[in-house]
Amino acid sequence: MLFSRRTLAVVLLAAVVLSVVLDLAEAAKTGKTGKTGKTGKGGKGGKGGKTGKKARVSHVIKLTAKNFREKVLDSSETWMVEFMAPWCGHCKALTPEWARAAGKLKGVVRFGVVDATVETALASKYGIKGYPTIKAYTGNAFTKRSKSGKTSKLRRNVEDYQYERKAKALVSFARSKLHSNVIRIKDTAAALESYDARLGADAPRVVLFTDKKATTALYKALSNVFYSQLALGEVVAASPKAKAKIQDLLDAYGVDSFPTLVVDPSRGANPSTALVYDGELTVDAIADWLRPHAGAPKAEAEAKAKPKAEAKAKAEAETKAETKPSPSPSPRKPRTAKHIDSPAAFEKRCIGARGVCVLAFVGLAPVPAPPAPSPQALDGLVEDEGADEGLCTSPPPDGAPTLPPAVAESLTTLATHFARDPLRLSWLDATTNVAAAVVLDALPAPGEVALVALKTGKRPRYAVARMPEAELASAGRAFLDGVVGGSAAYTRLDDSLAELAALVAKPAPSECGA
Repeated sequence: MLFSRRTLAVVLLAAVVLSVVLDLAEAAKTGKTGKTGKTGKGGKGGKGGKTGKKARVSHVIKLTAKNFREKVLDSSETWMVEFMAPWCGHCKALTPEWARAAGKLKGVVRFGVVDATVETALASKYGIKGYPTIKAYTGNAFTKRSKSGKTSKLRRNVEDYQYERKAKALVSFARSKLHSNVIRIKDTAAALESYDARLGADAPRVVLFTDKKATTALYKALSNVFYSQLALGEVVAASPKAKAKIQDLLDAYGVDSFPTLVVDPSRGANPSTALVYDGELTVDAIADWLRPHAGAPKAEAEAKAKPKAEAKAKAEAETKAETKPSPSPSPRKPRTAKHIDSPAAFEKRCIGARGVCVLAFVGLAPVPAPPAPSPQALDGLVEDEGADEGLCTSPPPDGAPTLPPAVAESLTTLATHFARDPLRLSWLDATTNVAAAVVLDALPAPGEVALVALKTGKRPRYAVARMPEAELASAGRAFLDGVVGGSAAYTRLDDSLAELAALVAKPAPSECGA
């Protein structure tokens, strides 16, 4: 069959068009568009260069010994911190969930990660013995003054996370730990008084007008970011009755819709000059807007307000010291650790008194290979007497057990140093106490001396540290500093303390197998 020239031309044109379409489709698929460069996922372009897929932003902050205090301890923001090891399989499985949770709570709760294999001192301070360990740092930072006069910042609460390692569970837990420094204003009369009580009469007002009964997580987070710099208030008009109480405030600031966030540098003297926020509703965006209005932290401002007076007082003190030698301070009265030799003594020292009971188990042999820590580490103290079968111990020495001189001196040093703290230091001889020896052999970390801090009450729990006798004074002080400062890692003790009292002073058998 013969085709006319016109028909043949049409067929050829259609073929050319189809070929061009197919080439363009293939180019789009592979990312090749000639000189315009890469537009797809991975193809190579010409002179235009690469554009590729945009990298995902991580909201997880790397924490080290250098920045941990500044970011976590000196802050009043809520932090979730993971202590991990690069070789840990569970840590690798947690990584994407941790990143998702951090992105979900971006700016509201901070998420950080510590490589415990590198930051060994930091991990040791918080008693990290397994990976991953997740801790929540919550509450406002506060200043603690040591006996030597040095000050340091601490967090009110440090809590272990012991739930599912999934983003949803992490987010739910973190939200539940988000505290608030927001001033709730229910009527006009209390407004100014509330602000003055918070940061003084010079701080500008930051007010959120809202019709929501509950404070949002975003506004709670902002109140923590500016805890010592700005007082954040919240005027709630959740009902007609509540709105009527603060109608004059709404009128003064020209608020006709919710939510409305304003900064009033005049502190109510001229509300018409207040600035209204109209940007993105994120913590970081609002914080950037508020920061120019924030002053120095309150503690810093107070310190700078009296430099001349402090310098004068220091000069006077130096002058007096030069003209008249000051008497040497009287040494602190030595304290001794009490010996627990009966259930009654244990009950008196550890159950029937306030504070933290610290037990020093002495005479232990080093453990060659520490087992993994377990929440049931102290279960041996309350097991039946049959649990001691098969153990052979030396007969107890004649008379009351005595401490080695070096150990006695170290315990006296610790008892004297922490005399003003809510600690009660006692000791037991593990060589003549089967129950103590059995339990302490199951605890992590080798050492000849073990210090166990026991908190009684509705939820009994304990923290433990083991060390050589020669390091008892130094390592024991570091451990007890953590107990006093709130950074010690505790494990729940669900067993009866009455049974614990009955067994903790249990003597060893006089003969092996008797």
